Amino acid sequence: IFISLAPVNEVKHVEFMRWLGVDIPPGAEAELLADSLGIGENSVKIAARNFQHIQDYNQQLNCPVPLGVNISPTMRSSFDLGIELAGQLAV
Repeated sequence: IFISLAPVNEVKHVEFMRWLGVDIPPGAEAELLADSLGIGENSVKIAARNFQHIQDYNQQLNCPVPLGVNISPTMRSSFDLGIELAGQLAV
């Protein structure tokens, strides 16, 4: 199973993802748009945390499935966020 993660760094990227049909839960969107770290850093934090939750749950299964990850920055301007996210997931 491949998990696709798309870091964003601008509100218009969030709107674009919604236009593509991505469902962003209200709580995740509120956290994403919070000003504490900025959209980009919040995006990486949320994506890394969600992937960790998926991995943890998968390991609890009687028969864990192989997981892969696809990191797809939404725009060229969020490419560095993709690299940052990849670095966090590789640990």
